[in-house]
Amino acid sequence: MHVPKVMQLRCPASWARPPRTSSSQRSLALIRPACMRTAKGGAMEAIRKQVILWAQPADLADDAPAFVAYREVAKKFKGQLVFVTVDNEGPTQGPVTKFFGLAGAPSPSVVGFFMDDNKKYKLSEEYNEANLEKFCQGVVDGTAPQEFKSAAVPEKATDDDGVTTVVGKSVDEIVKDPTKDVLLEVYAPWCGHCKALEPTYKKLGKRFKKIDSVVIAKMDGTENEHPDVNASGFPSIFFFPAEKDAKPVSFESGDRSLKTLTKFIKEHAKVPYELPKKPDGEADQRDEL
Repeated sequence: MHVPKVMQLRCPASWARPPRTSSSQRSLALIRPACMRTAKGGAMEAIRKQVILWAQPADLADDAPAFVAYREVAKKFKGQLVFVTVDNEGPTQGPVTKFFGLAGAPSPSVVGFFMDDNKKYKLSEEYNEANLEKFCQGVVDGTAPQEFKSAAVPEKATDDDGVTTVVGKSVDEIVKDPTKDVLLEVYAPWCGHCKALEPTYKKLGKRFKKIDSVVIAKMDGTENEHPDVNASGFPSIFFFPAEKDAKPVSFESGDRSLKTLTKFIKEHAKVPYELPKKPDGEADQRDEL
């Protein structure tokens, strides 16, 4: 299993550049611009919650209304939050934009992050000082609603192989459907292990294509998130049984063969089913369960 760098991020303080000052002065800095260097020590690591202003250069100027509001709120939460700015047109915006799913988002946008458990937040209301202060208080006390990124819902979810593409927004509808037993692979497009699994997963989709109660699904874990799908690496495979408020069963075996995956589904499925004796393109009947 490949553990991606983005999922190893425990301290996005690496996005914030500490001013070149003494340690005491550094701890007093209210707002830090993002960079690719890692900031170690001092207030950056002591304060585990961050708020990030993702904006165009004009909105980050000292006298820009957006930045003035940001600075005023930062004063009120000094010592409780680290405030970071990201030039969304600059060379260092990539990791933040991708991590928070901000591509195409309105500018300015504000997001929050709690390093200890990777919780992400996003200001959904109009950007102004009052709403920003309310949002920051929510980040501090943990009442701000969590943000989960999602790609657009595909027009055709299920392909010719019988594999259904799931995005963050469609997990509740497809994966959490209490009438369906669902096997979900969380993958990354660049992951070698995921690419190696793809032919087998397509065969699995074909094998269960005519079983209405079973869904073979996949989700790009670099573009989609959901509170009930906690992938620690790629690929991660989970089974969601056909029941209300189903808890995922993690597939832990290193053997991702067609036979093993078929057996895993059979063991955990809530709805009885019978597989065809000999699916198209699969001559080895010994794999059937």
